[in-house]
Amino acid sequence: MLSVAKVASAGGAANYYAQEDNYYFLGEQSTKWFGEGAKRLGLEGTIEKDTFKQVLEGHLPDGSDLSHIRNGENVHRAGYDYTFSAPKSVSLLALIQGDKDVLNAHKSAVEKAMTEIESLASTRSMETQEKDIVETKNLVSALFLHDTNRNLEPHLHTHAIVANATYDENTEKFKTLSTDKTGNSKGFVEVTWNNKIALGKLYRSFLKEELAAQGFEFEHTGKNGLWEIKGIPSEVLKEFSTRRQEILASVEPDASQKSLGVAAKDTRNAKDFTNQDEVKKEWQEKWNSLLGENFDINKIKVTPEQIKARLEQKSEQTAAIDKALPEVIAEIAQSKAKFSRAEIADKLVDKVYFEGGGFSSLVSERIDKLIENKGLIVTDNKQNYFTTPEHLSNESVVTSLVSKLDNQTHNLRAENQSQIAIKIQNDHKNLNLFSVRGRRDYDAKLVNDLEIFADDNKKDHVVIVPSHQEKNTLRSKLEKDTKVFTAADFLKSEFADKSGLVMTVYRSEKMHLDTMKNLLSKSYTQQNTVVLLDTGGRNQKGLTRDLAVDLGVNDTILKESTERKRIVMMNNVDKNDQLSTALKAYMGLAFTDKNVVMQVSQATNTNTNLREKLTALTRQTMLDNGLLGERTSTIQSKEPAYIKLDAGGKPDYANPSNYQKGDTIERLNKGKIESWTILDVSRKDKTLAVLNNQTGEREKDWSMNKLNSDYQLFRSVKDIEVRVGEKLHSMGKTNGIRADQDLTVIGISKANIFTKQKITLEDSQGKTYTINAGAETKLGYGYVESVGKSQRGERDVIISVLQDNQTNDKTLSDVQKGADRVLAITATADSVIAKRIDLNRSQISLTRSLENMYEVTSLEAIKNESVKAAFENPRIKKEINARIEAIQSKGDWVSFRPSDLVASLESSGRFSKQEIMQYVSERIAEGDYRPMDGKAKDLYSSYYLKESVQTEKHLLALLDKGIGTQEAILPEAKQLLEGSSLNAGQRNAAEMILTNKDRIVNLQGLAGVGKTYQLNVVASLIEQHRPDITIKALAPTHKAKEELLRSKQITDGDTFANFLVTAQQDQSRFDKTLFIIDESSMIGNKTGTDLLNTIVERGGRIILSGDHSQLSALESGDVFRLGQKFSHVAKAEMTQIVRQSNDILRGAVEAVAVDKDIRKSLSLIEQQTHDVARIKPEDAPDSRIAEKGEATYQNVVKDYLSRTPQAQANTQIITATNHHRIGLNNEIQKARFENGAIKNGVEMTIYRRENLTEADLKTVGTWKENTGNVLKDGEQYYKIQSVSNDGEIWLDNGKSTKMINTIDSSSELAIFRAEKQTFYEGDSIRINATDKNKTTENNAVGVVVSTQDGKIKADFGDGALRTLDPVNNQSDRHIDLGYSITSMASQGGSFENVILYVDTNMKNFVDMKNAYVDISRVKDHLQMYVTDREKYAELVEGNSGVRTTAYEQDLAIKQEILSNAGRMWDSARDLKDHYNFKDRFDHNVLTESGRLSFQGKETALLLATTDENGRYTGNLVIPVNPYRGELNFSESRLEATEDARFIVLNQGDSDKPAEILTLNTLEQAQEFKDQEKTVIIALDEKDKDIKLSDVVDDSDKISEKLSAEELKEIEKISDEILREEENGLTADQEIEKGEEKDNTQKLGRDENNILRHGQEEEHTPKIKELV
Repeated sequence: MLSVAKVASAGGAANYYAQEDNYYFLGEQSTKWFGEGAKRLGLEGTIEKDTFKQVLEGHLPDGSDLSHIRNGENVHRAGYDYTFSAPKSVSLLALIQGDKDVLNAHKSAVEKAMTEIESLASTRSMETQEKDIVETKNLVSALFLHDTNRNLEPHLHTHAIVANATYDENTEKFKTLSTDKTGNSKGFVEVTWNNKIALGKLYRSFLKEELAAQGFEFEHTGKNGLWEIKGIPSEVLKEFSTRRQEILASVEPDASQKSLGVAAKDTRNAKDFTNQDEVKKEWQEKWNSLLGENFDINKIKVTPEQIKARLEQKSEQTAAIDKALPEVIAEIAQSKAKFSRAEIADKLVDKVYFEGGGFSSLVSERIDKLIENKGLIVTDNKQNYFTTPEHLSNESVVTSLVSKLDNQTHNLRAENQSQIAIKIQNDHKNLNLFSVRGRRDYDAKLVNDLEIFADDNKKDHVVIVPSHQEKNTLRSKLEKDTKVFTAADFLKSEFADKSGLVMTVYRSEKMHLDTMKNLLSKSYTQQNTVVLLDTGGRNQKGLTRDLAVDLGVNDTILKESTERKRIVMMNNVDKNDQLSTALKAYMGLAFTDKNVVMQVSQATNTNTNLREKLTALTRQTMLDNGLLGERTSTIQSKEPAYIKLDAGGKPDYANPSNYQKGDTIERLNKGKIESWTILDVSRKDKTLAVLNNQTGEREKDWSMNKLNSDYQLFRSVKDIEVRVGEKLHSMGKTNGIRADQDLTVIGISKANIFTKQKITLEDSQGKTYTINAGAETKLGYGYVESVGKSQRGERDVIISVLQDNQTNDKTLSDVQKGADRVLAITATADSVIAKRIDLNRSQISLTRSLENMYEVTSLEAIKNESVKAAFENPRIKKEINARIEAIQSKGDWVSFRPSDLVASLESSGRFSKQEIMQYVSERIAEGDYRPMDGKAKDLYSSYYLKESVQTEKHLLALLDKGIGTQEAILPEAKQLLEGSSLNAGQRNAAEMILTNKDRIVNLQGLAGVGKTYQLNVVASLIEQHRPDITIKALAPTHKAKEELLRSKQITDGDTFANFLVTAQQDQSRFDKTLFIIDESSMIGNKTGTDLLNTIVERGGRIILSGDHSQLSALESGDVFRLGQKFSHVAKAEMTQIVRQSNDILRGAVEAVAVDKDIRKSLSLIEQQTHDVARIKPEDAPDSRIAEKGEATYQNVVKDYLSRTPQAQANTQIITATNHHRIGLNNEIQKARFENGAIKNGVEMTIYRRENLTEADLKTVGTWKENTGNVLKDGEQYYKIQSVSNDGEIWLDNGKSTKMINTIDSSSELAIFRAEKQTFYEGDSIRINATDKNKTTENNAVGVVVSTQDGKIKADFGDGALRTLDPVNNQSDRHIDLGYSITSMASQGGSFENVILYVDTNMKNFVDMKNAYVDISRVKDHLQMYVTDREKYAELVEGNSGVRTTAYEQDLAIKQEILSNAGRMWDSARDLKDHYNFKDRFDHNVLTESGRLSFQGKETALLLATTDENGRYTGNLVIPVNPYRGELNFSESRLEATEDARFIVLNQGDSDKPAEILTLNTLEQAQEFKDQEKTVIIALDEKDKDIKLSDVVDDSDKISEKLSAEELKEIEKISDEILREEENGLTADQEIEKGEEKDNTQKLGRDENNILRHGQEEEHTPKIKELV
């Protein structure tokens, strides 16, 4: 740790630092002079107090006097104290154990860190008017090694006192260190202050290196890179850290470093050194009591032998992973086209035994290696999802075969006149695609029709099905003796080589592409007529329909006429009511003879087994209603365990994950059943410890390879109660009963002492079976099964409880296959379901998606780009970029300092300091990190990312790319909008949306202008006139989404995050979908890239709606404002505010929204005359803006409670931070309980989210701090069990454990801390997380009605009570009190009354944007509580909240470079105009094209640089000696923008070959004097072999490919561009008379307008003019 402070006085410093008691335990070697400046002064060795004092006063030993006398007093600043504090474990080993090596490690680390600080030393040059900062790189420093803290505990720390003096080589004298008060932060003092955290981490890094060399290992102890030596228990550290605990106890839990520093000063005591020997003795006694007297420091060190063994082990493990990885990927690829990195790691855990830490890190490394070797294809920008080359190859082949078959024809006739036969006849194509929706009977009818169709045409008809089960099910339904095969059986049959077949592929969606490839290939060569029946079932690999639709193949929909009547949807049923709803429906059918079953999937966010719970509820209800008999018996139920399959689809008995302790293994041997119980599972040896149940003895351990199909494995073996009337189901062949049978208990004999009870069962065919009570069976209860399990069409009714992600066409199709009728129960809204079961929907193929992503057109190119993506995004880059975002998030969201990266990343332990330094230095050198000032090259200055610039350019290009590419939604919109209730601004915006032809449009509207109302009118018109278009609303928060959906005109909406997660899983196209993206100001670069790419790639249209003056995203970038400013898409602006009910409040909002005048706004707020309804008017505040002592929680509570109940219900309290939100909520609840307004409280466990960035989630310290907390990953919850130093995180969900790694963690993970919160009847309650299986949305606010039975029933405003069960459902723990919300949560909402609480100490949350959002939420009445009104106004005035984007920063720097270069060029003159010098130089293309410049003492030849479009980008500066005519090529430098690409030395004849040189061969240009030859300098070596045709437009060649109409359109656009350019030319531009209009430079985006050099003369020709 490093702290920095000013030295107050020379005398005081000399007395304190040199006081011997401060280093009593360390002796004489505790002080030392340090630094090159000190050496120059002859200051070395031990420090003498008087000399030290004189140096601080500015009186240096060489006679230099830096003192500054003012009013008789020396006011020279003495210096600065850089204090380096060792970790507590280091202090204990050095000071108590007396380990000199540890002590010396600290000393060495301090000196190395001080050497780094010394390299930053600088002074000011008084020679120039600007008083430039000059590097000196030397310091005069005094090191004082101290050994105790204020509580006289071991605390090893060094005070490095840097005297305010440094030697300036230029002036050859000592001067004071530089400070910079201009705001540029370039002075030594400012640089070191701004980088003190990084420098402190650097010290810890040096210390860690020193200690590691001694054999120590380390434990991460905090998210800021803190660590301690491994082997010193945390309780020992705590016992010697009472001083730190005093400081922490005096501040808030999340206090900043600055707050901690203040607390340290406020709580410190004077050191008492009266009895040092006694202190030392107490240290030793405490140490011995905790660790024993014989503590051996060597036992906590790692030996060379251990290191060697670890390396050997890692090598073995790497080989094992490399062997298993292809197998694992092949297994996953059997069922999934796309899969995640986490899925691969999970499977590998099953396959590979691993000892020690580092498994997941090694797995990630080997996956990256596989990507490099093209064994995996990256499918997303974050490299977390993959596909296989084989899958893409299959897509390509199947696509080709589909196309070929679609072009083959037949002459078959439809004699039987069935619908499907007529369609095949009329199309005459050998490929016929049908989307079929109906029951099994309907499917069978279609197959029968095809059989007749084939017979009528004298053709053989074969039906191919996905599995033997499908084969048996279909055969049982068919009327005719149709030939039905599985694909494998067909390819082996005689029919495979027959030509002219009618081949029906039934349930083609279940067929893998590799299977379909073989079938279609045969069909193409044999010229078969193929009929694909896609029944819409769930699939991951059966994508043939989607590929065909993507090609334009006609997809005919065939639906059973009664289909919709046979599926009844009960939607909007909250998940806590779904089981009871299903049970009521079941009981309504229980008195009939109907074959009924309920289906439910196990939710991942509940502690309850839902199937067991529903079964228990059903049995009890049936018993209560007399449907189960009184007599009971028992049977033993054994549930077979699932054996996982290998890559070949065969049971993988050697996979350890198949087995668990307590499982039963059985084998039938000579008619007798033998059984064993598994006692233990060895993953390492792949063996099972087993107990022989016949002998009761443990056998020799079994190898897992011993098991085969002769053995059966059972997981759940338990006794179950049965009664007459009981519904049972056979889970396997048992007691003469075949597997998968439904049975009913029809009799139970009476028990007696002589014979066993007999249980009589009856199956669905009336056959009876008798078993003994207590018998071992494979029978279980038959009331509930998993969703989609029954698919044989034998049931009468299925009651299916569907999770939100199951309410889609695919799942419903599978469920429908099982029964005559289906009742589906779900929380999903009906309007959403209707869109999800749209049969016209198709998915985009992975190949097409990757072609779009990589902008290539071949499989090989995709592979190459995938490898390139992996190569360009190594692990170190991923981690560094995550840390950059974390740094940006704590500042201006654009800049960072590389020094922070070096220090924080090294602490992770995954990379050495050398690797990090090299990587960061390379990024700076190559321009990937761009200096904020356009000049810096060091690690301690501020930079921004080139990658961010490119991202923002990509987003702008994406916006502009869609201009004019679409058809107008409603060309007649202007007439349709006439007479509407919209105001002029709203009407113009609506017309723009409906009539423009851009894919993306931009809608800017101030808060409260009625954007939502206007968008709902647009939605209404689209619904009326364009029902083919679907509208989907997206917003950053649920509150904003709900505002859009409130009017019910727009019915489908989602948050950005949920939409992107769903889109990752569902690749559906959006060709007929219009997305309304609301609150677009809250879209940053990451989210913007993901959203826009996903929607545009799949064909959707977008309305970006928002207000650039409102809050921005919690990530870098400002997509909406950037698009408004720089893109050319259609735009509309709405400025007429209509939200506020009175002119005063409206004026207050306009003051901040338009005028940016916070003082005017506050003045108007004060003028409000209207008050809310109150039951206690006397408790109303005296002013509409209460401040200072009046701005307290207590007064907010008093104000709130003085209001009538209705006014309270209409009042929203808003504050900036969660800290204040929780505080205000608790105070209001407390007051309401005390006055009797709420009662009957129940204490609940709730989850509160930890505010962590993605970068935080990639640090081991963060996870260690959160050990014991709860992780939410999608819909699953885990307890964070343990975290290793390697970053492996072990998670437990109560049933199983899993491991993830910090390397692969992402923003999709959320960590919550469990806290206790009491809720009372009458409390306001708020939902604060998404659960799509509940009917209450995130941010929904309701009132607690009941707290009985540990559950909460609440009314959320629609009159229907919702049940929350936090005890059993973890997803119900995302609740809190709802009286107050944060500003961020309020954006997008509007409220009748607002109480606004502002704490001006929270400076990061006080700016113009926050003020605007806070004030504009209100409709009728606003009451403010501000801790300091004047400070509030100053802070808001001083911080607009508008973030600079990397793109804008880049433009500003380019503009500055161009401006400076342009001035230099303008002031220079052609060599021929310099009479004195023109004859001293050779005349060649180099000197003829350049200009001679005189800048200060330097004379140089300037050559103009251009980009590839001929735009001026700056100068190449070549120093010259004008008197000798010498050019110093070795000293040349480029002063140009980064897009500089060429120097055109001569425009020659296009018929002659061009000469292309590089900077390395620039000198050769002097050889060219021929004015007919084109001579170009390529600034990048990569361009040295470039062809002019690569960068020059070939108009003739293009024209040949264009129609006359297209040429006219191009000519029209060209004329418009030329006119735009001419209008933009400034008055002082000189245009050569002979210059043709065609030579005028084309303009690009606004970037080019801003950056173009004003005086473009003949010396800066355009590349395009060279032809």
